[in-house]
Amino acid sequence: MNDELENRAKYLFEMNEVEAEAAMRWTSEHECTIPRWQFWRDANYYKYPSFTYSFTPTGVGDAVTISCHCGAKKDVTDYSSW
Repeated sequence: MNDELENRAKYLFEMNEVEAEAAMRWTSEHECTIPRWQFWRDANYYKYPSFTYSFTPTGVGDAVTISCHCGAKKDVTDYSSW
């Protein structure tokens, strides 16, 4: 049973070139509205907000969304590849 669980827990999500470019552009241009000091006690250690990449499997492809701590989100899914 442990092997069965281990095999089911392995997922690999990838972004194509269009999605990766859109993600890089948004994360570099996004201005987080929450001051860094509210997240990090040592501003010299963490200089930039971190982002969460969410992959949602659908029947035709994987939707890719990026979220920032401030609540801003960007859908970078390349729907033309579906």
